[in-house]
Amino acid sequence: MLVISGIAIYRNRVWAYKSLSNNGNVGLSVDVSLRSFTYSDLEKITNGFKEELGRGSFGTVYKGTIWNGQKLVAIKRLEKVSAEGEKEFQTEMKVIGRTHHKNLVRLLGYCHDGEKRLLVYDYMSNGSLADVLFTPEKQPCWDERIEIARNIAKGILYLHEESRPNQYHDWHSRDKGNLSEEESILEEWAYHCFEARELGKLASGTYADKRQLERMVKVGLWCILDEPSLRPSMKKVLLMLEGTVDIPIPLSPTSFLSTV
Repeated sequence: MLVISGIAIYRNRVWAYKSLSNNGNVGLSVDVSLRSFTYSDLEKITNGFKEELGRGSFGTVYKGTIWNGQKLVAIKRLEKVSAEGEKEFQTEMKVIGRTHHKNLVRLLGYCHDGEKRLLVYDYMSNGSLADVLFTPEKQPCWDERIEIARNIAKGILYLHEESRPNQYHDWHSRDKGNLSEEESILEEWAYHCFEARELGKLASGTYADKRQLERMVKVGLWCILDEPSLRPSMKKVLLMLEGTVDIPIPLSPTSFLSTV
């Protein structure tokens, strides 16, 4: 169930970054208190980028220390500096650098050194969501999984509607993140389980309240629709997760494309 949420988060994040970047108003003159690092600084901080924490669609993340080893940080290195990558870097500087929310990781600094682009974040000692979900001794119970999903939604809602006026508002409905073949298959399988009333397969190995599980799956399926204009707003997503509004029967993730 949280894997479906992860796909939805990826799509929302890519969609938001693309739309902001397309506005063309993002620059390095950001009115935030961020520390500037040289690439040499970050090589030392990470011991030559020795310890990799993870990889994502926007780059590779490494573990490091600042303040004479007293504070752990996570350093994201963008792999390719293209025109799109530059916009991506500047967008994250502008938006995340101004953002302070308990459900969002804090940006501490950046490196804009020649063609190298890196971002320095607070280190999250609990690891990534994947670490929590797939490490047997860390796996959360059902209630904890629901709370994780709600907190993720609160963080995204803050970025979309509450952090600063118009930061994430001028979106283009055609923009969305593209998924790999494996992720598309996962979407289709999840929808098949929903249609076949086999929701237990989506929460294998953990006790889940059936009504809560159905609600979470329905929310996830609405959030991964191929057509962005059909997806609910983050405010609506949070209300659905909290059980305060009714959730319609979700469409097939590819239903819009099949009618084109």
